[in-house]
Amino acid sequence: MERKQWIDIVRAFGIFAIVYGHLVQGPSIISRFFGSFRVAIFFTVMGITFKYKGEFKEYIKKRFVRLLIPYFSFALISILIMYVIGKIFPSIVDGEETQIIPNILGALYGNGLLGYMKWNLPLWFLPCSFVVCNIIYIVEMMIDKIWAKKKNLVRIVFVVISFSLNYLYCLFFRDLKLPFGSEVAISMSGFFMLGVILNTIKIHITNTIKIIVSIILLISSFVFANINNGVSVMSLKFGKNLMAYYCIAIMAIIGICLLSMWITNIRKLKIVNGILAYCGMHTIAILCMHKFPIILFQYIVPYTKNLMRSEIDSVNKNFMGFIVTSLIILLCLIVELFIDRICPFILGKKMEKKVYRINKL
Repeated sequence: MERKQWIDIVRAFGIFAIVYGHLVQGPSIISRFFGSFRVAIFFTVMGITFKYKGEFKEYIKKRFVRLLIPYFSFALISILIMYVIGKIFPSIVDGEETQIIPNILGALYGNGLLGYMKWNLPLWFLPCSFVVCNIIYIVEMMIDKIWAKKKNLVRIVFVVISFSLNYLYCLFFRDLKLPFGSEVAISMSGFFMLGVILNTIKIHITNTIKIIVSIILLISSFVFANINNGVSVMSLKFGKNLMAYYCIAIMAIIGICLLSMWITNIRKLKIVNGILAYCGMHTIAILCMHKFPIILFQYIVPYTKNLMRSEIDSVNKNFMGFIVTSLIILLCLIVELFIDRICPFILGKKMEKKVYRINKL
């Protein structure tokens, strides 16, 4: 499948929202808006790029390499790093929280709400994604064999079922923490399938219409996201109203997709497109590593920590959040270059291509 630049740009917006949300704590109108879509947008993009080929074992193998290898690799790296920091600088982290065996067991269970690996919680996204990918593959297999003539109708029904089951889970089983974040996978499967549906829809509108609709959707989602209050998908907290969350997230996702398509078609923004697309192509590396630069900034520049955790929402706080988030992503991309050369396997990439390049040199 040919790589589409606008999809990488969507991922770039998504990963920026994730890093920003983990950096800026306390009241923030920007953070509340980002929280309304930042997780769902990645599952939707997975659906847009999803292709069913009928080879389940091969699909599981690819998803394992792409998602679980980085998860376990960076989980182990994080555990070891924090264990060493806990020994050398006990004032920075609680020694009990950095014990190796409990954190390894927590990583194997793969649920970010169990209290383990607090310093790299974003890793929960990877095993959850693995669960969602396999759910959708099985559902698509059934659709292809049983309901081939009514695919999108069945997919829409699946989205409704997914969102409804999430409502029931939040109502009756919220305190039950399943392995690999499977409780989150219930709702995110709906967004994944939504992406599959969107991929079947051909958009034939002018660039002007795209940007107008995008602006309307993004402004609307921004306003309603702040009315609905904060969202934490990992904790199954969806603001004041779950249905409002779904509507806001879908509006924001479609708005960002249209904005990305518009940006891609603007020749004068070619350099900007390239930068954004590059970030979007390396979201797993950024996801796995960004918590450490955040900790670094907090302790090297205490002003950043105090400002980002301020209980007062200010222009200065949000502006500084954008600056520091950009620097954190840049640091992650620089480190990723070294990892990509030395051991791309831990990023879920194949080693053969790298060996071939070395031999060619």
